[in-house]
Amino acid sequence: MSRKFVIVAVGLLVLLALPFLAWNGLVEAADASSYDMLLRLSPRRQGAAQKQVVLLAVDDNTVNRYGPLPLNRAVLASALDSVASAKPSVLVVDVLISEHTQEKADASLADALGRFPKVVLASALEPGSDATASRWITPLPDFQSRAYAIGHVHIEPDRDGVARSLLLTKANQRSRYWALGFEAFRAAIGAEGSPIEYSNRVVVAKRSVPASQSSGRLLWINYGGPEGTFQRVSVASVLEGRVPLSAFTGKVVILGVTAQGAGDRIFTPFSAGVGMSGIEIHANIFATLLDGAYLSPLGPVSELILLLAIVAAVTAAAWWRKGRSLAAVAIVGIVVIPVFSYWALRAGLIIPVASCLVTHVSASLVCFLGQTRFIRRQLGEAVQGRKEYAFRLQAVAHEIKTPLTAIHASSQLITDSDVPERKKEEIAQRIFKESGRLSGIVTTFLDVERISAGALQLQRQQVELAAVVSEASERAQLLALKKEITIRKVLETVTVPGDSELLEYAIYNLIANAVKYSPNGSSITVSVRSDPRFASVAVADQGCGIEVAEQSRIFERFYRANKHREERESGTGVGLALVKEIVTQHGGRIEVDSQPGKGSRFSLFLPRECER
Repeated sequence: MSRKFVIVAVGLLVLLALPFLAWNGLVEAADASSYDMLLRLSPRRQGAAQKQVVLLAVDDNTVNRYGPLPLNRAVLASALDSVASAKPSVLVVDVLISEHTQEKADASLADALGRFPKVVLASALEPGSDATASRWITPLPDFQSRAYAIGHVHIEPDRDGVARSLLLTKANQRSRYWALGFEAFRAAIGAEGSPIEYSNRVVVAKRSVPASQSSGRLLWINYGGPEGTFQRVSVASVLEGRVPLSAFTGKVVILGVTAQGAGDRIFTPFSAGVGMSGIEIHANIFATLLDGAYLSPLGPVSELILLLAIVAAVTAAAWWRKGRSLAAVAIVGIVVIPVFSYWALRAGLIIPVASCLVTHVSASLVCFLGQTRFIRRQLGEAVQGRKEYAFRLQAVAHEIKTPLTAIHASSQLITDSDVPERKKEEIAQRIFKESGRLSGIVTTFLDVERISAGALQLQRQQVELAAVVSEASERAQLLALKKEITIRKVLETVTVPGDSELLEYAIYNLIANAVKYSPNGSSITVSVRSDPRFASVAVADQGCGIEVAEQSRIFERFYRANKHREERESGTGVGLALVKEIVTQHGGRIEVDSQPGKGSRFSLFLPRECER
């Protein structure tokens, strides 16, 4: 398995796993928590809206002093009369006033609302049942007549119960209302007429709000801080004159209930055990719009591209410099992703931190595993290479033992004074012949190894196979005579392009093996045949044969059949591997047909024309 294949496989594996890694409930929850943490770490935004908003709260002190909830409308009207005298710019009422109470109290509240230049009132959508449709809970007609606009107060938390966004519009079968904070924004900037809607934005008085139609006009709330970020005044303190009315002059006043037990509290990214009051959330919505502090999450395509870029970066690190930088990239990525996401959030872009980190860590882990597998394979190859090197040395030592023994014995005889001169000349000739044979063996082994490594080109020429077979048979004749084995030759005249020395070595090796594993007095047949495409050399013996299960392995280096090991025949298991290597380098193939106890037939098939 090549390194390139491992890297590509790693990339494809992580790519296929992306939907399961980045878009599952657990990771999405972690993305939301990461967003909350980065939002809390961001510096407090000091926009114009924070100074322009005053929260008028029906708090616990007001309830204790002026009665239980819902607060008497006459009391509320009295407080609003005082606030109206300070000439605020907009009054936003985050209280549903859809039912009649005391006629006089309702009238006084309607009169108080009429004293404000612009009033935004609240509405709510009541879900329907199977038999009835949903319906809007809207202010009483007397109150609506004093209103600049009516906005919905629905803020739906995410699955973890935290409110991070809202839909700017809500509708049933009959009516649609914009959000209360959005209508307050329109009133504050003096917008006239309905908002102009486009597919990807809403335009109000030439100010663009990025809320796409495909998302249902979803707006992310850019919270300026925890509860208490905006100035807050108690209704009780207004009624008792404990606050200067100038605090309301020119301001956007948001009236609502903050008393404990009122139920108007929702958890936000800044909540710590207690939810944020509704008027504080509406103030943050208003501030997001007025300050233009919009937050935009990555779209599905952009997020996919980002995750693919992370996978590509990790994969490149695994590939570059053989993976030496992979550990550094893995560690740096864990730090860079949150830091990058933090600065992106300050610029208004929401990055899915957990999805990026999970993808990064997963890709790094898979690359590490692939790298470990590759290194282990390389180490195994190195160990195997050392073993093969040792075996090759043994093989060379074994092959050169015979000529060395002959040279050693002959050199002793040639120095003996009793040996006639004529005999000494014969011994000298034998030493010369055996030394040449020794040199040829060493050269052949080295050439075969170099051919296997691709470092030696074959010395191709037109080779007469019959002549090569005859030469190899003559070399093996001495071995055959010792066992009284007859070597028969059936030769056709045919030429092939090849290296005659290496082909002779391969054929000699097959004949020598046949002699070695054949019984005394048997015969060996060496034949040369041809067809239009191939010339074949076959060596058939009457020896012990090879088990079927072992026939596929006998061409492996250093493998020896069980029967040969049991019979303690000398050999290293290198010969057939070298024969196969020589034949393969010639563009041919080698086949074996053997039956245990009946002998074996080895066939070499060589192309008659040189392959391009």
